[in-house]
Amino acid sequence: MDNGRSILLRRHIDGYVETMSDWFLTTNIWQQFNVVSTEGKKVVWERLEELVVKDYLEKNGQRYRKRQKGRKLNAKANPEDVVVINWPRSIEDDSDFGLDKVKLFKKAVIVVSGVSNQAKTTFCLNVVVENVHHPSLKVKYMTNELADEELVDRLSRITWVDIYDAEGEYLFDAVEKFDHWEDEIEPDYINIIDYLDPGSDFYDVGNIIDRIKQKLQNGIAIIAIQKSVGKYRGKDGKDHYSYSQYGVGGQFSEHRARVVLHLDPTDDGRIMLTIKKAKGIMTGRKYTFTVIEGGSRFHDISEVYEG
Repeated sequence: MDNGRSILLRRHIDGYVETMSDWFLTTNIWQQFNVVSTEGKKVVWERLEELVVKDYLEKNGQRYRKRQKGRKLNAKANPEDVVVINWPRSIEDDSDFGLDKVKLFKKAVIVVSGVSNQAKTTFCLNVVVENVHHPSLKVKYMTNELADEELVDRLSRITWVDIYDAEGEYLFDAVEKFDHWEDEIEPDYINIIDYLDPGSDFYDVGNIIDRIKQKLQNGIAIIAIQKSVGKYRGKDGKDHYSYSQYGVGGQFSEHRARVVLHLDPTDDGRIMLTIKKAKGIMTGRKYTFTVIEGGSRFHDISEVYEG
């Protein structure tokens, strides 16, 4: 390989490395730039090793990763500069979950874990409509479950808030998204993911949430996650169900979250929302409710007092 082509390939390598945020292999670079000659592969290896020596890259076996320094924290940040949003509520009687008492800061991640058909989407859509006229934050809703027609159908029952502009378009961003949610995150929005499904890589949930959080600046992210259901036959001969303590990804799904909410069915046919984690006095509070109008709204939200 002549000197000119070698210099050009090294520039390509540097550009490739600059765009990478995760581990990669030399073979990834070979494939990216069609490097097939022994001389070319040697140039790739030598350049990567130079970057390792300069401490620009970390090496682990055959893998490389660009080192990334953390963000310097601002000692003069205002602790009163909090994020205030409108939470879901019951329109008929104005009962709510007390979430207005939870303090939210910028870059906050809120995780909403629940088994299938237990109001996760209702919660997410109600956050959308309650904040569509937010004075400072726009709303982005990402779904892997609702197609165009079904979303229109669900929102057609929303009568207490105007969610359309003069041309009949949504006053919020609505996107179909199945993976790499961090690519869609708007730094200064209320970002809602309904729901995060890591597929078979459920142990990667913590890393996925980290990447989402890293994209936030003045905004927040609300992430719905599925909980698993166990079925067993009781001594009474009837089928009984048990619900996972965590959403998909286990404890890793909640490590970065500033607020964690769980949605579980109850024996009397209602649904229970538990504030599992929150900053302030609301941790541990529980509320039961029903969902009406085709899953469009909450009804009869009542706090559960134990003991």
